[in-house]
This record gives sequence, C-alpha cells and structure tokens, in this order.
Amino acid sequence: MNKLAFDGYTWNFSQHAIALQPSNLFSLLSAASLFEGKSSFGESINNLLISENVLTSNIRNGKPDAWRDYQQILAETGLIYSTKLERNLKISEAGRLLLSGEIGFSELMSIQALRYQYPNGLKFAFIENQLNTGVLIKPGVLVLRILIELFENGKKSKLSIDQCQNFLLPITRNQDWDKAYYNVVNLPPDSQVNRHSRRNIQDWFKFLNVTSIFQIEIINRKTFILLSRNVLDNLALYESICSFSENPNTFWIPDNLDKANYLTWFGHFGHIPTEYFVLLEEELNTEYLEYNYFDSKVDFEDTEFKKGKNINLSEFTTDFKPILTDAEEELFEKKINSGYIKRREKTKLHDEIVSQLAIYYKSKGCQVFEDKQSVDLLVKMNNTDTSIFEVKTATLRNIFQRSRLAVGQILEYGYRYNQDYGIVPEKNVVFNIDMENQKWLKEYINNHLSIGLVSVLGKDIKMFPPKAV
Repeated sequence: MNKLAFDGYTWNFSQHAIALQPSNLFSLLSAASLFEGKSSFGESINNLLISENVLTSNIRNGKPDAWRDYQQILAETGLIYSTKLERNLKISEAGRLLLSGEIGFSELMSIQALRYQYPNGLKFAFIENQLNTGVLIKPGVLVLRILIELFENGKKSKLSIDQCQNFLLPITRNQDWDKAYYNVVNLPPDSQVNRHSRRNIQDWFKFLNVTSIFQIEIINRKTFILLSRNVLDNLALYESICSFSENPNTFWIPDNLDKANYLTWFGHFGHIPTEYFVLLEEELNTEYLEYNYFDSKVDFEDTEFKKGKNINLSEFTTDFKPILTDAEEELFEKKINSGYIKRREKTKLHDEIVSQLAIYYKSKGCQVFEDKQSVDLLVKMNNTDTSIFEVKTATLRNIFQRSRLAVGQILEYGYRYNQDYGIVPEKNVVFNIDMENQKWLKEYINNHLSIGLVSVLGKDIKMFPPKAV
C-alpha cells in the first residue's frame, strides 16, 4: 500500500474544506462567473471576495489572495475548468446548473462525490503512475458500497478514518470492493499508515459530509462516516447507482498523456449523466430550499417566451462577447448574489448547447442560421432540406414542463416559417439530458407529434428522428 501511496494514489483532495460550505461555494462560484473568459483577474476577484465578505482574505506578500487558495475547490467539484490547464476562466455545465438554480448544492455535491475518480485531469501529475498501477477508482462509491453492505448484513454500518486508510485505500478498482468489505469485517480497525494519506482521507470525509448521502459522527474524538437517513430509506436506488458507477465504462480514461487531453476530464466531470438525476430530491421544503438554492425557490417553468411576428434569420456565429463588459465591471459587486447571475447562467448554458449543435452541423457542410427572437437554430442541408431546433436546458425534475414549452414553441416557429418562406421545416427539440430512457417522451414527441429529439451530452450528440408520416 505504501508504494501505491507514494506513487500518487492517496485520494488527493483539496484541504480548503471551508469553501465547501453552501454559501461560500455558491458565492465563490458566482464571483468567478463574473470574470469568465478572462485570464487576468486575480486582483479584481480578490477585491470582490473581500467586499462581499466571502471566506478569508488569506494575505500573501502583503496582498489578499483568497482566489488562489480557494479556487481549487471549484475545480475539484467540477464547477470550473482547472486554471492551470485553461488560462481563460471557464465555468462547466455543472457550475451553470448550480448558479441557475436547476440543481441544489447538496444534490450536486452528492452526484459529484460519487463521480469523482482517480485518475482525473485535475491531478494530472499522478495520471501516468495511476494508469500504470491499474488505479481506476471512485472513492465515494467505494465508501457507499461498503456501508450499504455492512448495513444489509447486520453489521455496524460506519467507517473510521483508520478503516478507510487500511482497507479501502488499497482497493484500486471499484469492482474489487468485496476485498475491502472482508477486511473491514474481519481485521482490527487501527494500525499505522502514512500521515499524508490520512490527511487526504480526512478531507474526503469533509467532502462526503456536505452531500445528502453521508453523515459524520464523532465518538471519543474519533471520526466515523455513516449513511444518511435518505440512503437507508432508498437502499435499492443507491445500490443501483453503485452498480452503474462501478462499471469501468463510466470512467474517464485519457486517450494520451498530453496536458491538453487532461482538459477533457472537466468536460466529462462537468456534465451530469442522466442516470444521476434520480438523486434529485422530490419534495423540496422551505428548509431544504434555503440551504440548497440560496434564493429559496426553484424555477419549474421558463419565464421568458420568445415573441415576434416574423422570423428574421442571420448566419450563426460562435463569436461571443466577453461575459463581463466594461460597463458591468462597475456594478459587479451588486450582482454576486442577485438574480442577474441566475438569469445569465441559464442563458449561457442554453447558448453553449446551441453553439455546439451549430458547430456539429457546420462540420457536416450544412448552412446554419439563427434568430435571437425566435428560432434557436435553423439548418439547411444540401440547400433543400430545412430543420429548425428549439433548445431547452432541463433536469429530470423539470423535463416535462420544459418539453411542453419546447413543443409549443417549435410548432409555432414551424408554422411561422412556413408562412414567411413557404417551406415546411422539419422540427426538433433539444435537451441537455439523455433521451434513451425517456420512453414516454420519445413516444409522444417522436411518434405522436413527428418531432425530432436531440440530446447534447457534454461533447456527445444523440439524434432521435421522428416517426415517418
């Protein structure tokens, strides 16, 4: 085990656990979002954090440098791309979902704690050693699996830091969890292990404690991790999540060891697969909303509906202006915890999906157009076939509300386009979640309405064409 530990397999994680508190993380991410696209912003963002009383100043060389110390937690949890690899600040899809109120704090932390793996692109210094020694592990899933097995077999369902170091850390693949379980049940929990790995286990406990899956218990100054009531009430669900997450096909594995390739980790980790949306809470009481959503409400329906009599198309361009304009810089202090960021992040995520779809069709030699007042995207193939697309961001919590809006809009735009140009276009609605398992929606939209469905999943695009009429 010691050799593995010194080779970089120690469950490395950020030591700045204070940034994992809901309001701290949300405010830190909000501040970061105001400088997206910029590469030189350290002094400005530190001044903003001070003015908003976010975290501590962390004076270095006589100047505050909180951003340098705390920004790593945003990359650790998949909310931004690593600033070591991507100079221009970039928010991930998961980060936008949190800022736009599509997903709550502990919900997102629960999902990311189960998806975090070694190797990963943030810890790129260890990737080669971890790949060479066969490391392919999701620690959160391993902890969850062992605790579930202990509970179901009538054992004391808790793990100490020592047990995690001695019996879970040496496991390099999730599918070998039974070896860890055997040792937890049959061997004494305490023995000497290397100090560095102990600190990393402690940091992992702090990470898992902000999820809705685990809880911490301290007995006689010893720290234990346990399952939450939520898991105990839904064991079958969490067992299925374990089985899915343990599958090697769900892991990110780099194609090569070039640093540019490590950036693909953040695209992978920053996009939430549909399978994990089952962890979203169904009943959202006031206390839960205040802790997780920061403005105490969730938007279940879009408040904006594009209006306009005529469809005025222009060639699609991917040249976007910076998020924070010069005029906005004077006002950004007032925006860090306002609805401004929420509205903008929804728009930004929507625009990223439109852009990715446009790039895809341009690569196929198609002509691509847009109308900011109506059609999200219009694609002409071979100068004859015309398709229009309506894009909606969604989670499984609001997919039916969003699909109703999308269907209504795409039918209207199809009608208006026919009125204006004398052409009946093919109609498509686009979501950022996988439609593979959405049988009812596929039947309704594809077959009953003869409308195409498209899933934009990170860098992957899946097409579900309508039934021929």
